[in-house]
Amino acid sequence: FDNHTFGGGRELRMTLVDSVYSSRAKGNFMKQLSWSMACLALIGLLSLTAGCGSETKAPKKRTTASSSSEDGGSTDTTESNTTEGDTTEPAESTDASTTAAETTPAETTGEPTEAGYGHLKGRFVYGGTGPVPEKVNVNKDVEFCTQKHPVDESLLVNDANQGLSNVVVALYVGRGDKAPEPHPSYAEPAEAELLLDNAFCRFEPHVLVVQTGHKLTIGNSDPVGHNTNAALNDNAPFNDLIPAGSKIEKTFDNAEPMPAPVSCSIHPWMKGYLVVKDHPYVAVTDADGNFEIQNIPDGKWTFQVWHEKPSYITEATVKGKKEKWSKGRVELTIKNGTTDLGDISIDPSVFK
Repeated sequence: FDNHTFGGGRELRMTLVDSVYSSRAKGNFMKQLSWSMACLALIGLLSLTAGCGSETKAPKKRTTASSSSEDGGSTDTTESNTTEGDTTEPAESTDASTTAAETTPAETTGEPTEAGYGHLKGRFVYGGTGPVPEKVNVNKDVEFCTQKHPVDESLLVNDANQGLSNVVVALYVGRGDKAPEPHPSYAEPAEAELLLDNAFCRFEPHVLVVQTGHKLTIGNSDPVGHNTNAALNDNAPFNDLIPAGSKIEKTFDNAEPMPAPVSCSIHPWMKGYLVVKDHPYVAVTDADGNFEIQNIPDGKWTFQVWHEKPSYITEATVKGKKEKWSKGRVELTIKNGTTDLGDISIDPSVFK
């Protein structure tokens, strides 16, 4: 025992020695020795237990699974050294660049399209009872110009289905960016005549899309003279007289940032718009509010939505969910097939 010490070891040693000699005197040596050995074993066990009690527990690993991708990719499992009981949630993203359409995935339907391309369609509707178009003040060439009872065309809503006419949906290309290469299907329409006509003292169509480098014909089907005044920004503006039954031709070199207003100084109620872009991925809604853009390259694209009355449409309800579109821009993912946005409702307050 001289070489080992447990707590008060020296005092214990002396006690044991005295106990041994005392036991010899009394003739009970074996009993005392057994008792002493039991005490030593108990003290050693208590010392080991006290040392183990100070051991620090290692942090447990929390296993989390990332959600699988929409295209059926496998679910990845990752580990993090998070101590048990830590329930801190990750901070919510506040990225202001995230658009509303990212949270409203569009349905892809229809027959598969050509590999690498997809179509986009939808229908814009007026979220209420549409206003009755007001008659315009015809104060020139009255006898002829009133034959078709011209009205203010700045807001046209279909009474039967609330379809919203003349909404422009265009693939957005920022300044300095390059538009995607057009699909070969657009080569033939590029050679066709594109006509903006003066017909019954109104522009037909009210909104016309023109691609840069393509020839635009501006005609006059009326028996009275007109002039066409186009307030362009990135192309040379013009204000040309077009006699009855004649026409002029124009070509534009640059895309316009916004639809350019067109008017007739002779007949001031006549108004229309030219949408000049450097790509063919543009559509204007028809009398039922429908639009479709075909053969868009697959991928994530930004589209810009415009209407004459409010300019850029910044609020819409898509599939029952209200969305905010900054400067009319909405980000969509085009996939093989037809991406159908369904009915896109615009609240009447937007047009006031």
